[in-house]
Amino acid sequence: MAQIRYTETILAWDEPDRWAFRVTRSTAPLAYAMAEEYRVSSHGHHSVVQWTFAIDPRPILARATSLADVILPRMFRRAMTNLSVRLTEAAGPDPA
Repeated sequence: MAQIRYTETILAWDEPDRWAFRVTRSTAPLAYAMAEEYRVSSHGHHSVVQWTFAIDPRPILARATSLADVILPRMFRRAMTNLSVRLTEAAGPDPA
């Protein structure tokens, strides 16, 4: 499977809780335009991530937009699970 590469432009970077970007170039012809925003808020010992995703799909992807309600939530959960695992591993063992 070929690796997809993106060139992104940062639209907002408000440390530590918000960042947004747009894709300015991609090796995959999936969209005319795409942008994402992430907002992170603390909730006790956990964080909540709000994800906003916008896309102007090319015809090849436009046919699949009816699947977006199923695919995007799964992609987001998987990404956040992977992020949680990486952050936990980076933090090291719990000293408790």
